[in-house]
Amino acid sequence: MRATIDGSDLSSFRSFADAVARALAAQTGEPAYFGWHLESFEDCLCGGFIGRPPYEIVVDNAEAMLLRFGHAGLVRYCEETMDREYPPTVKITDPTDLEFRNWYVTTRRAAEAGSGPTLLDYILKVVEPLGSSLTLRARDGRVLRSTAGSVP
Repeated sequence: MRATIDGSDLSSFRSFADAVARALAAQTGEPAYFGWHLESFEDCLCGGFIGRPPYEIVVDNAEAMLLRFGHAGLVRYCEETMDREYPPTVKITDPTDLEFRNWYVTTRRAAEAGSGPTLLDYILKVVEPLGSSLTLRARDGRVLRSTAGSVP
């Protein structure tokens, strides 16, 4: 199932996931939900939410997305997720929650320093192993970045 979205207005992971969900839901009539963090996005890519995998995600006009989904985008993603999942006023006692929170803290610090994977790198790591694909195309149609496999 193919989802073609416009990348020129994508400013966050959540806006990306929402755009993918809307594009798929427009074809099936199902509710438009594809998660708001990487783990839920991965769950949705496995199927059972909108249509049937594998998904072919194509982002047109992706130049701005490439810039916004770098290290600064990953910092923003980590902060937004921690604010939503692990607010400072909540005491975390579950070991799994502690592990996830620590991942966000460590990942944010590395991204702030400009090291390690970017937000786009993490998205690609989620998409590719599930048999789906993600292709970012420039305004002129050139492929800027793509997961392994055939290029649309």
